[in-house]
Amino acid sequence: MNYKNIVGAAMIALSLCGMIFWEMYGREALTLETVVVAAVDIKEGTVVDAASFRQARLPKESIIASAVSWDQAMALSGKVARMDIMENQQIDVSSFTEKSKLISEGVSIFSIPKEWIYSRPAGLRAGDGVAVYLMPEEQLLGSFTIAYLRDSSEQAVLGTGKNETMLSRNGSTALVNSVEILASTGSYFKIYDAMMGNDDAAINEAAREKEGMDDPNWRPPRFSDPMERSLLIVLQTK
Repeated sequence: MNYKNIVGAAMIALSLCGMIFWEMYGREALTLETVVVAAVDIKEGTVVDAASFRQARLPKESIIASAVSWDQAMALSGKVARMDIMENQQIDVSSFTEKSKLISEGVSIFSIPKEWIYSRPAGLRAGDGVAVYLMPEEQLLGSFTIAYLRDSSEQAVLGTGKNETMLSRNGSTALVNSVEILASTGSYFKIYDAMMGNDDAAINEAAREKEGMDDPNWRPPRFSDPMERSLLIVLQTK
């Protein structure tokens, strides 16, 4: 075998080695990134720990904007899943909450349908504290915590998964069909009765205690037709 043949064979061998290395290591290094995914199916209400997560290599174009690092995932240990998470689903911080925020005794989740809502903040997020007012009476019906925002398919509408301040919430919670709040049965019935016009006397008395007190000139507010009533949802600062 002459010198040229030896060089040619060596170049072919090097090319083959380079192709094998690219397919085994190079392509993955350039096109895949490490993210954290669920190691198992995580049911809503499950307290997660390190064993709930694992790292996976995924194509860059399939990685969600709110993907977390391993350290961020470890910080979720001890928190509670707010929804069902499938095995291998990418982890988003907004899918978890503190154990202390679990529903307390005597409180449940109630839905406020979109037909009842006069106005709400576009940047509303689950976990926000809100005040609910009856309009046009401008009567405060109570303060509540948002449990979920639901779309027309009853799926939870999430935020960005980032630690946003109120004034930095540039993206709206799109496609919201209903707002679900944490409330006692009595508190929710107060909202329902106010919308239906069933509790005008009680609202009148509350208004008198707040505004009129012992003023002999105080007059009760004029109540609108129940068909004209709606709810104003106001985001409360923390």
